[in-house]
Amino acid sequence: TEFEQKGWTVVPSVFGAEDLAILEKAALRVSEAMPHSGRDATGKPATCHGAHLHSDVLRALSHHPEILTRAQQLLGGRQYYVHQSRVNHKNTKGAMTDWQ
Repeated sequence: TEFEQKGWTVVPSVFGAEDLAILEKAALRVSEAMPHSGRDATGKPATCHGAHLHSDVLRALSHHPEILTRAQQLLGGRQYYVHQSRVNHKNTKGAMTDWQ
């Protein structure tokens, strides 16, 4: 499987545009508020570690039934917990990472 080969997988169409807009706003809000967020060359937030610890919206994402079900399937039904998380903000100018 993709997960076994790469260590990650993509599950398309889990969230709609409205849900994604809510998540994006929450990610930006928590990243801008956290002083230890990584910044790009312009000073905008680029990465934020542990965002689920500082946002109810992002915490709820880690408990979303679709996420839980997929994670348990990938891990053979074993229980899991969030050990690390981060938000990587996509830079549309290509200055940080070439997101394809």
